[in-house]
Amino acid sequence: MPGWRENLAQAQTQLARVPKIAWAVAGVIGVSLGVVAWLEMSGPPYVVLDEGLSPADGGKVIAQLQKLSIPYQLQAAGNIILVPAPELAQARLQLGQAQVPGSDVATAWSQVENAPMTASDLAQSTMAVQALQLSLQQSIESMNGIRSAQVFLAVPPNTPFLADQPKATASVVIDADSAQAQAQGQAIANLVAGAVPGLSAQQVSVETTSGVAVFPATGAMATGAQFAIVSQVESNAAARIAGLLIPLVGAGNFQTDVSADLDFTQEHIHQISYGPTHMISHQISAQSSQNGSSSAAIGIPGALSNEPPQATTASAATPPPTSGGTAAAAPGASATPAAPAQPQQTTSN
Repeated sequence: MPGWRENLAQAQTQLARVPKIAWAVAGVIGVSLGVVAWLEMSGPPYVVLDEGLSPADGGKVIAQLQKLSIPYQLQAAGNIILVPAPELAQARLQLGQAQVPGSDVATAWSQVENAPMTASDLAQSTMAVQALQLSLQQSIESMNGIRSAQVFLAVPPNTPFLADQPKATASVVIDADSAQAQAQGQAIANLVAGAVPGLSAQQVSVETTSGVAVFPATGAMATGAQFAIVSQVESNAAARIAGLLIPLVGAGNFQTDVSADLDFTQEHIHQISYGPTHMISHQISAQSSQNGSSSAAIGIPGALSNEPPQATTASAATPPPTSGGTAAAAPGASATPAAPAQPQQTTSN
């Protein structure tokens, strides 16, 4: 009886007679069968359903997928949601029907538009304020350096029985770095004030999640902003100096130290100017016109002063002679002036 060594030698001899191409074909077939078996055992491939969602929106999608009994996988720390490829279309349609994840802003405004007729004025105004808060929150979060934001509006209703209407106020809480918060504080206050009627920027308070007041700027915050400006000026000056020295001495062969001294003094000047150039010219002009005869009656009707003046005539009678004078001339003769009387002198012996 042959031993196992002899059987092994015979098998090797027979296998050596098989062509190499047959071995290659068998190997390819074996690998294909292995891949198919692995795919069947591992399940269908997963494809991307949503990516780049916020934690809140991602949680809504996962909760809806669990209700629909659709398997899912998470990648990139939960920023990417995968579902089986055969169920991708079904998942998208059912999520769209449920408005998931949806936009909170769109949902809020949709509730305002579709409010029932039985809703009170207070309920409608409250829903409108909430929708406006979400819209402002979304706009603030889109700013550079702002990670998250919350907006709170206090809009009192208009009361016609009050002489002094209460003014609207607003508060904004942002999650951002100190430098970014200082840079965006004024812009956030102007944005909120422009969206609410009757709200001024000074009535808007902006704070960070760490409790630092960004706007209106306090003394400490103003000092921090000044330090940031000084630092920026120094860094820009150092960069310019480095740009001039690197072509001459080479990078790393010099050291620069810039110290900026900026004057942040503020002055408020109230000026009133007087003088000829600031005088207001004053001129009075009167103009009258009269139509008709100059002798026409004017004034109040019925008054004696309204009668036109009578024409004056000279008297034809000769005035009587005066004592010591000469006789009157005959009618028709020309009158000559009388000579003055000469004084008479008498001589007495």
